[in-house]
Amino acid sequence: MRYNKSLVLYTLVILLVSCGASLSSIKKTTDEFEGHTIDRMYSNYLSGGIPILDDATIELNVSRFESKLENVSYDLIVRYSGEGWLFISEGNSLILLIDGESYSFTGDGSSSSRKVIMGSVVQEFAFYQTDTDMINKIANAQVVKVKIKGSNGAKERHFSKANFDNFKKFANSHIY
Repeated sequence: MRYNKSLVLYTLVILLVSCGASLSSIKKTTDEFEGHTIDRMYSNYLSGGIPILDDATIELNVSRFESKLENVSYDLIVRYSGEGWLFISEGNSLILLIDGESYSFTGDGSSSSRKVIMGSVVQEFAFYQTDTDMINKIANAQVVKVKIKGSNGAKERHFSKANFDNFKKFANSHIY
């Protein structure tokens, strides 16, 4: 029996995510030509969903962009990967329920950041401006629930201890 290596890897990631594991990292990139720096979290996989019924993985990452003029901005970045498109909507398509209080984030959706990974497995990115207060609020919350809305439905996930640890690590290292 032949196995598609990509499909096996994708299935392994889904299993790790469903168990609450988060393999997050933070990478710094500097563009010497444009003079800006980006500190960006990767692979902050959210918990929830049932792998057999909902095989999508969802990450909620954060980035810090500093221009050559030392202007700083922050974004929450949603990465959806799964079988079939979610088509993350423009507008208020990211909702966080932080310790029972609802916060909506407005973005351009994923229309410019969609690609097919293999077969029917697709990936979408959506960016939402935020600020240091919100990053700290997320990092220091007790409970965070996440809802991403798309034209093909919505996906809900929640933070595990690892997700809180990842946000705290980012906040402690990249909020000045």
